[in-house]
Amino acid sequence: PAFVNYAVYHAGLPTPRIAIGDNLLQKPFVSDLMRLNKSFIVHRSITGRKEKMAAYQLLSAYINHSIRNDCQSIWIAQAEGRAKD
Repeated sequence: PAFVNYAVYHAGLPTPRIAIGDNLLQKPFVSDLMRLNKSFIVHRSITGRKEKMAAYQLLSAYINHSIRNDCQSIWIAQAEGRAKD
């Protein structure tokens, strides 16, 4: 997605906000770098049922606000792991 964002940006088009898993944030600077790229965090490592529900509700509200209020596109990977194709 970052390379697609790069190409889209250079074409003069608005770039999407990218959902990234919290597993990608093992180094502190990565979080800052991802936010510069209009990325937002999907907290996949949360284990508690209530905590997971609260995190997903917050994520859902953010995505809803991004689309409806900010008119932003969202890029969401469908499953964990790296793309094979």
